Amino acid sequence: MKASLPSKDLMTPGVKWYLKELDREPFIDEHIPIAATVYTKNGQMWCVLGKNWPDLRPELQVEILAHEAGHVAGGHDIRLGDRDPRLWNIVCDAAIHYSGGVQAWAVEEVGGVTYERLELPPAPPEIAYDMLKQKLPPQGSGEGCGREHGGEVCGASSEEMSEAAKARALIAAVRGSQEIGGSRGSQGGGAAREIPDVIPAVPAWVQEVLHRLKRAVNYDDRSRRWIRETRRDVDPIMLPGRSARLGVACTFIWDLSGSISHEDVATFLAAVDGTPELQGSEVVAFSDIAVGPRPVRYARELAAECPSGGTQFHAGAALRRSGVPVVWITDGYTGDGWPEPHDVEELWVITTEVEPPYGTKIKATA
Repeated sequence: MKASLPSKDLMTPGVKWYLKELDREPFIDEHIPIAATVYTKNGQMWCVLGKNWPDLRPELQVEILAHEAGHVAGGHDIRLGDRDPRLWNIVCDAAIHYSGGVQAWAVEEVGGVTYERLELPPAPPEIAYDMLKQKLPPQGSGEGCGREHGGEVCGASSEEMSEAAKARALIAAVRGSQEIGGSRGSQGGGAAREIPDVIPAVPAWVQEVLHRLKRAVNYDDRSRRWIRETRRDVDPIMLPGRSARLGVACTFIWDLSGSISHEDVATFLAAVDGTPELQGSEVVAFSDIAVGPRPVRYARELAAECPSGGTQFHAGAALRRSGVPVVWITDGYTGDGWPEPHDVEELWVITTEVEPPYGTKIKATA
């Protein structure tokens, strides 16, 4: 059954964008507790709303749609990988609510999942997932949920929510064993990266990157439609990494493995801080894991969250967006082989003599 929607006057730009991205109008299904974004086998994206949707206040309906927009804008479906989708959904819920993408009163009203309720420090979903998984009791413990939780915003079942309850029950006993809040990103023994305070001049290679990106106009239809319809009407909280596009837009995939020097980190920060044409772009940081994407203005914070460790190129490549050009910032020393080529322009700013197997190499000293 087709669902009625709140007035557009109540909708945030993020909600409007989300509704335009859907391949059909939202509809009601009695099997969905509150709402869910689903992807069909033929690649369509649908919004399915719960049977009680018509009884909800319009203001709450907007916040529920904002929650769904947060999942889509954050690329949570793409970042799932081989993780347990139930636990992944929980930590992504917490990330959305922590970011302010949903009003606090709405989170409280639906009993939404938060880092505080999970007794986890705020962290990127990839790191929060590992922490949550370690705190779960062995399967078959029989421990139940006891009440409804905010994961229902995404259509989570009572079985899914029992996982959150299990996690909360054990966290007090093991608190501190995997602390990441104070160290800003330490995980799995990786040391938090030191972020430079003094930023050098903008590197020369930026101009060649800009030149090549301006020629990369091979966006898919969806990306072009998003740019056209939201260029001047974007909620940066709801749409991380997709702020108004100035000049060019790309995804930087930034190598922060242990072999990357302090100077190389400072050089990249200079490139994004000092180049207005790049402010519509986003950045993914990776080492053993990948963190992001985030708007480039948050590159410094992102680096602090990404532990210094190995070099898993495939982790960074998994966060590439279809139709959006990619610029790798790396020394080219991969720990897991080269990923498959992207579907559009792919540039490599490499600080060594390593040659990428595809794409265009730009010398970091050019």
